[in-house]
Amino acid sequence: MNIPKETANKLIKGEFETFEELENADFNPINSNIEILFREIENTNREEFVYVIETIFINE
Repeated sequence: MNIPKETANKLIKGEFETFEELENADFNPINSNIEILFREIENTNREEFVYVIETIFINE
């Protein structure tokens, strides 16, 4: 997922409560140079998915 610098700053500061909030953030991924590698894991105890951010890549 590509995100701009402003959204990455908010992510690192913990301003997003859920992954859906991050996905719905108002940004233009075409002009971004930061990419997030994440995976989706099924939590069978609660029958929901958990998103884990593995790495944040920065291409400056």
